[in-house]
Amino acid sequence: GAADPQTLAVLCKAFAALKFKDDEMMKAVNAALIDRIEDANVSSVSEILGAFCDLSMPFEAPVEFWVTLSGKIPGTSIRYLSPLLRALRLLEVFEPELCEAVGQELLQQLEDARPTSVLDPDPEVSSLPKLPSFAERPLMPSLEAAISVDKDATEVEDASPTEESEDFQVIASAAEEDEEKEEKQKTRRWYNAVTRKLDSGPKVPYFAPFDPDECFKRNLRGFRVAQALEGLEALRAVSERASGASGGDKGDTSEASEAVPQRSLHESLLDTVKPLVTSALQGLTPSQLALAAELYAKGDNDG
Repeated sequence: GAADPQTLAVLCKAFAALKFKDDEMMKAVNAALIDRIEDANVSSVSEILGAFCDLSMPFEAPVEFWVTLSGKIPGTSIRYLSPLLRALRLLEVFEPELCEAVGQELLQQLEDARPTSVLDPDPEVSSLPKLPSFAERPLMPSLEAAISVDKDATEVEDASPTEESEDFQVIASAAEEDEEKEEKQKTRRWYNAVTRKLDSGPKVPYFAPFDPDECFKRNLRGFRVAQALEGLEALRAVSERASGASGGDKGDTSEASEAVPQRSLHESLLDTVKPLVTSALQGLTPSQLALAAELYAKGDNDG
């Protein structure tokens, strides 16, 4: 009997991570997934198709396979819908029923989500007291003064005080005061550990709240949404085919359709994704960032 789809997904992900290509093995996985599509869930199919795309290998299946898969789409998480849509575009699977189901489910889940929650700070974090970016400035000079006083005391104990040494101490103390004033006037800036330089950005008068878990979730959110943008061409192709077919069938009813313009699915998804992408640009890969810039530049020019 054919292997379990979840086991096949683990195997294919390992092949993709190792960049291991075996035509006979992948053909066997292809056939096994087609035989077990009734028992497979969307997550396993999405991971297997994603591995085929990462390895640049074809995946062939009959129309019945894609129709069965489209019936499993409702209720699937974005975690699997976005890579599935990307895989459909890379594999050039433009089945109208499947693409429409994936696009509608993605759009519904993104609209139900609250994009503003990504931008709004956590109320618990914002209520915390804001600490200064650096320690209080009088702290370091006071420590230096204490150390210098101890050194002077040990050195001057054996020497007898003279008028010349007292005058020298007065001049030295005045010079130290001038140096402290200059240090206070200097603007404190953050040190960037990546570039190993001082950041030239604006002065931050407090520690910015940072949560590594939230940072990871934000980057992963941006990556998943960008995967949906990578598969947007599949929705565009399906909508263009549908509009072309309907345009030929309508005939004289074109005036009625022009009176009530309807936005296509890929246009609605592009607008819905925009706030999520712009708030999580750190999670996008360079290719995803370039694709997003191209897509939204085209949208702005068309608008």
